[in-house]
Amino acid sequence: VVPGVCQTQMLTETLSSLLNRPVQIKLAHHIKFLALLNPEKEKVIDMEIKIDKEEPGSMFVSALYSSPAEMFFRFKGELC
Repeated sequence: VVPGVCQTQMLTETLSSLLNRPVQIKLAHHIKFLALLNPEKEKVIDMEIKIDKEEPGSMFVSALYSSPAEMFFRFKGELC
């Protein structure tokens, strides 16, 4: 089972890779762990990451991890 802290770290690492710069969570407005994420059962998951708004030094992000059968993780917060 992937612990919640690892799922949150997956978000920052994925976004850092996509933006080609380090990012970190500044403020988490909403984090929900909706189902157990078992990597032995779920070999591939969908990660939907949306930058809702950008300001100097901040970006407001929403994210969702899911499979066709269920949702695992939801996040809404501010990253820098």
